[in-house]
Amino acid sequence: MNKENNKIKHIWSLVCTSTAVDKISNNISLFNVIEQLNILIVKEDLVKIGQKTIPINFEIVNQFEILSKVNNFEVRFDFLDPAGVCLMKTEHKLEIPNNSNTKNIRLIVKTNKINITSAGKYNISVNVKEPNKKDFIEVYKIPLTVNMSLK
Repeated sequence: MNKENNKIKHIWSLVCTSTAVDKISNNISLFNVIEQLNILIVKEDLVKIGQKTIPINFEIVNQFEILSKVNNFEVRFDFLDPAGVCLMKTEHKLEIPNNSNTKNIRLIVKTNKINITSAGKYNISVNVKEPNKKDFIEVYKIPLTVNMSLK
């Protein structure tokens, strides 16, 4: 899976409830790393619509290394259910100033919901598209276990 791009290298990604970046050192603190969600749901709600939106604030935190000079690149996150069906997508274009010597890029994406279809192992697929490339390349999958209790 961890396919390599020529200009951008994925270092790490994770999901947490919040982050804090120190303005002086640029160090990041990660709070409440999320590996699983325990959800209480009314069975009829899930059966009727097939998919349920769960309100939850979380952040997808990523670190990328710039291997050679680029001015921009794109990152797409695909939220995949246990069957591999994409329930949500979000795309982000990162701009790098021309005069920058930046070697590492951190991307923090905040969201306030997740769609679910059933209990099981979900994945957030991290995909990168380099400049002048046609397609995104999957570079990592963040696992997220969803446990459901029916009421």
